[in-house]
Amino acid sequence: MNMDPLPPAFVQNVVGYFPNGRRWLADLPQCLAALEKRWQLRELRPVASLSFNFVAFATESRHGREVVLKVSPDPSVTAAESAWLLHHAGNAVVGVLAASTDAYLMECLSPGLPLDPQSQREDRQTAREIASLINRLSRSPPPADQAGLFRAVAQDSSGLADYSRAFGDRGVVDAKLVDAAKTVWSTLVASPSPPCLVHGDLHHSNVLVSARGDGTSRPIVIDPHGLIAETEYECAAMLRNRLAWCPNEATLARAVSDRVSILAEVLALDPERIAAWGFAQTVLSACWEALATKGVQDAAVLAAARALRRRLERPGG
Repeated sequence: MNMDPLPPAFVQNVVGYFPNGRRWLADLPQCLAALEKRWQLRELRPVASLSFNFVAFATESRHGREVVLKVSPDPSVTAAESAWLLHHAGNAVVGVLAASTDAYLMECLSPGLPLDPQSQREDRQTAREIASLINRLSRSPPPADQAGLFRAVAQDSSGLADYSRAFGDRGVVDAKLVDAAKTVWSTLVASPSPPCLVHGDLHHSNVLVSARGDGTSRPIVIDPHGLIAETEYECAAMLRNRLAWCPNEATLARAVSDRVSILAEVLALDPERIAAWGFAQTVLSACWEALATKGVQDAAVLAAARALRRRLERPGG
């Protein structure tokens, strides 16, 4: 199939993050052509915000309906994602229409807009919406017959050490933050809460508003990682996302603290453990981005890390 050039940032991410990235990119046109034939797709249109996986809108020839195709350089990614979605089928998650070893096809949501708070009031409201979704989706133990599909979060912290080796104290992420995150991560995994099957990246951009037939709307969850972790871990991703509405770092710190408090209240969890996972994950996320792109595009991520660290230094703050 003929393809337009892929966005340079996407190419950089894939090459920087996946060991097989260059080869996968070279083989991608043939892979997509095979998937088009297998699932009878036409008019593939890549989404505007490609990051680490290839995602495209398409039309299903047999039914004429709009669908979404996702392909990853790492087959274990799509296997875990599709398995998680199928495990929660019918429970506020996007529907999987077909799946293979390295790709899956899902329903297309309309209007498909992410949660995007623009004020303190809206931020608190969306925090409660996400907390409610976590309560529905991230409180049950992992299914025994699929345990091998989902990795444990203890395996995820290597990015902190990788960052230290690559940049030392010369990188865009403060080395003191990285060292503190290593310590917090080790402490958390040494004394875990009961493990659950969690989404692993449940934040505002991965909750899309979908229209119902009666004219109302509902939130639908997309893009799971599919991890074995405690529920407190699940709370962390939403602490660092969609903070652009904050006019300064003081407002951002209050917003992050409000989110921690709302999650703890709705889910009846320890707010300091939520904040600890939030800090460790936020620093890890920044390190991953820096390793792939040599920078951190969203300054709010590092500001959130600093705010969470200050909170941990004075519990209850």
